[in-house]
Amino acid sequence: TYLHEIVKKTEVKSVAAALNLLREKIKDTFSSFGSQNENGLEIALCEINTKNNTLQYAGAYHPLWIIREGVLIEYKAVRNPIGFHSNEKPFTRIKIQLQKGDMIYLFSDGFRDQFGGKYSSKYGRKKFRELLLATHHLPISKQKQTLIQVLKKWTGKEQQIDDITIMGIKWY
Repeated sequence: TYLHEIVKKTEVKSVAAALNLLREKIKDTFSSFGSQNENGLEIALCEINTKNNTLQYAGAYHPLWIIREGVLIEYKAVRNPIGFHSNEKPFTRIKIQLQKGDMIYLFSDGFRDQFGGKYSSKYGRKKFRELLLATHHLPISKQKQTLIQVLKKWTGKEQQIDDITIMGIKWY
């Protein structure tokens, strides 16, 4: 609700400003209940301008990955949640000029943190990166099928431990 209000009803100039304002609203809500716990929201927020093919990105723990001509480019998130943090840093905006053929990925940590495999270990960032690099050229529907198959095989008899969200956008 807060994010919707910020995006629709205020005059924020960037995705970073939206995340900074969201942080303040969440902190105010926690404080009103007498809490300053360090639980918080992890998010990647983007705005795409289709007129000039630019993307604004700001993230709280979750990066943005773009695969361009077979190379994965990582745009790092601020390592703070939306909420209280002992070493609070402001969220920053990164502006990216999109190119035809770019494959844009936003994701939660659920896939790479999922336990499975021969030794019941986490899937991991490196394997997740390699999987996206190996499948990015496929149609989106085929990428989805492949990710689901790989996850099922990896998980085996393990329980899913977290939400898993992966969003891919092919830029034309």
